[in-house]
Amino acid sequence: MSGGLPEAIVHLRRSAGIIARLAEEPPVDPTWRPDPARWSFIEVIGHLLCEEREDFRPRLDLLLHEPETPWAPIDPEGRVEELDFRARTLDAVVAEFAQERERSLQWLASLDVAPLERERTHPRGFVLRGGDLLASWVAHDLLHIRQLIGLEFAGVEAEWAEFSTLYAGEWSPAEGE
Repeated sequence: MSGGLPEAIVHLRRSAGIIARLAEEPPVDPTWRPDPARWSFIEVIGHLLCEEREDFRPRLDLLLHEPETPWAPIDPEGRVEELDFRARTLDAVVAEFAQERERSLQWLASLDVAPLERERTHPRGFVLRGGDLLASWVAHDLLHIRQLIGLEFAGVEAEWAEFSTLYAGEWSPAEGE
């Protein structure tokens, strides 16, 4: 199995659909946080929106077309707080994410030949290739889909706190859940 631009487009389109479907009828209040240190459902989608606009697409573009241009620093966690997604509606944030993802998909499809082997040294000192960034973009969606489902699971446990969910099986939280 070999990943490339066409495969990434398929994955990114599919995961955007999954995210939109999960947001159609979230089983918990989308602004609910299981604890103050964790994001709510809407904040996770807000983070995905920020990453679409400020991280993956622009950085891949720079890596492919202007590899010597420095990357603007980003603060993913800080941006979620700064943009206060909890004060917005879930429908609005999901629609904005879908619009940005569509822009990304159109941009990716417009690339004649994506030199995925083109590389640069990341500010943290490791070498990052175009293919690494593209694979990370796909994986990033999956990590946050898991996080959204984890929030749903935590919401079910909170809603049904007087009962046990052990019969369903154990939920093994990932980092950040």
